[in-house]
Formats: sequence, structure tokens, C-alpha cells
Amino acid sequence: MEHRVHVCGCPRCGKSAKGRYPKKVASAVQFHKSVADIVGCNCTCLYGSLERIPQILNDTFGIEITQAAPAKMISEAANRHHPTRDGMQHDAAVNERVSNHDESGVRVAGKLYRLRTTSAEKLTALRIEPSRSRPLPRVVGVMVHDDWGTYRKQGKEDGRDGEVRHARCGARILRYANSTMDHALDSYEAFWAGKAHDLLLFGNEAAHLARAKGRPIPKCVLTWIERECVRIAEEAEEYCDGLPEFEPDRKGKRGRPKRRFGRNLALRLLDRMDEILLFLHDLSVPSRTTRPSAT
Repeated sequence: MEHRVHVCGCPRCGKSAKGRYPKKVASAVQFHKSVADIVGCNCTCLYGSLERIPQILNDTFGIEITQAAPAKMISEAANRHHPTRDGMQHDAAVNERVSNHDESGVRVAGKLYRLRTTSAEKLTALRIEPSRSRPLPRVVGVMVHDDWGTYRKQGKEDGRDGEVRHARCGARILRYANSTMDHALDSYEAFWAGKAHDLLLFGNEAAHLARAKGRPIPKCVLTWIERECVRIAEEAEEYCDGLPEFEPDRKGKRGRPKRRFGRNLALRLLDRMDEILLFLHDLSVPSRTTRPSAT
């Protein structure tokens, strides 16, 4: 759309009158907000580069923009949709009975930021924050996560212990078991780590079968899985107690001494068994943190 302003002179008094632009016109060249939304979608959702976006707009819509315009358009679109984004994050984290939480590192302009993911059955919210210390959104229900300390503060610091339950990501436990088997000192350590690995996979298959049939897992199966988990963890802890210290010399070092992969796995199975096996008792809880692309 093009706006033109004319200057007209009065033949009687000799004075000139100049027209005015609409209030929405603030510069010589500007684009509709839908163009900024298209640029933001191409950059953030379709992973298009800022260098190629001007070419895409020119080839598709015949719109010519400068190389610096996409960054400004994305910023304007982000500010305009800020309330919508906050509402989606609130719905994904608070209004859902089960929510999945994860985080990863992402570099922006050469600086490391934290990419936090909150996903539910129908919504996924991504947030980029400069620090891990920033608090998480208020969560109610079941949190499926990898046991990061900040997740465990949900419900404890504000007196909501009964409103928040925690479930451990089974994929992370399986990775611990694989690491234990890869770094096993002898065949017995690899044996019990493999038993724990196979037990979790068996429980996952039982949960999938129960969901498909629309009925809970039989109580005898639950009892057997829990008993086997406790037995494997106790035998593993007893085995690890007989091994030498993993890091005996710690002069000048701070923090907790390093532990073997097997001991870490045994402690997690003993201390967090209820959270690891929560997906067996509550079939609405996934056995692992759901990927954002799948929600």
C-alpha cells in the first residue's frame, strides 16, 4: 500500500496546505506486521538464515528489504507476541497434569545461554535464558525431568509439596546403565547393570501394553518389578562397597569426591525408585522426557 501527501496552494490567499499521513505510517518505507510474522516464522521455526530471508521475500512476494531489516522485524514480532508466548508457557507448565522439562545449551552471538523446554500433550514452550539460576514457571502436577536440582525446588520452597510430584526420566537411567556396562571393572558389574537396563525396558513395554488395553498393570507385575529393582540396587551397592575409592587422592580439590558409574546407578535406583517407576503406577506419566518435536 502506498500513501502520498500533496501540497496545495490557495489561489486567493496564497497559503499552502499539506496533507497528513495516517497515524500508523511512521517512516518512509514500512511493512505490515504480517511480513514481520513471516520473517520470524522463517527464522525461528524453519531455521532460515538472516542472510537468505531477504532473498526469500523477494522471490516469493516481490518484497525488497535490506539485510538489517529481518533482525528488527523478528524483534518487533517477538515483542508483539510476548503475551501469547507467556500464556502458552503458563498453559504448558501449569494447566497440564503432566509436564516434561528439559534444558540444553545454545550459543547466541558467541555467548552460552540455556534453552529450557516445557512440553505437555498439546503445547511446547521454549525459553532462552542467560543463566541456569533463573526460577522456573510455577508447576502443578507431575514433573518429568532428569533430576536437576532446580526442578526439585518446585513445591518445596513455596509450601506446595502435595501439589507437585516428580518423575525421573527413564532414558537418563538407561544411559547410566549403558555407561556402567561400558566402564565395568569385571563381568559381574556389567551383569547387574544389564539386569537393571532390561528391567526398565520390560516395565516400559508393560506400560505400553496396559495403555493399549486401557487397563492398569497387574499388581503382581508391579510388585515383581519393584522387588527386582530393590534387589538389583542392593546387590550393586554391596558390590561397590567392596571396591577401592574411585578418587582416593583429593588434596586441594573442592566438592564431593567422584564416584563410579555403578555406584551412581545403584544410589539412584535405591533413592529414586518411586520416581523412576512412577510411569508404571500412573499410566498418564511417560517413562521418559518427551521430546518437543513429538508434542
